[in-house]
Amino acid sequence: METQFSVNLLTRSFLCLRDMDLFKQFKNIEVGLSITTHDERIRKMFEPNSPSIQSRVNTLRTLRQEKDSDLCVVGPMLPLDPKPMVAMLDGLVDEVLIDRMNYPNKVKAIYRQTKLEKYLEENYFHLVGMELKERFEKKGVAVTMCF
Repeated sequence: METQFSVNLLTRSFLCLRDMDLFKQFKNIEVGLSITTHDERIRKMFEPNSPSIQSRVNTLRTLRQEKDSDLCVVGPMLPLDPKPMVAMLDGLVDEVLIDRMNYPNKVKAIYRQTKLEKYLEENYFHLVGMELKERFEKKGVAVTMCF
């Protein structure tokens, strides 16, 4: 009897699409995308060399069509508005993992320079994280919170 381990792949890049044939060889595979904000301006501040948000959403859409994806990780959660974030991912995911900013000291300077310090406050992570959770769950999306 052939045994396979489950495979979990998390990326920010559309380049995972080139491995679609490989993904189909696994019985239990989950391919997910990390999307940390809905705001391209914020993404450029914190992830300047990573693929655009639209590229990641398009990648999720393609993976979804191929039945290889149902996961999105909102982490580290950057400044975002829950309503457009959930709308952007509507119909593309069955599961969302929400994770707080786990290394705030390393990015405080960016938050300070851009006058976004309020987004590092504990209250932000709790309130916005809970709103994200509620909005996703209303859409039937399972949510795990890591804070």
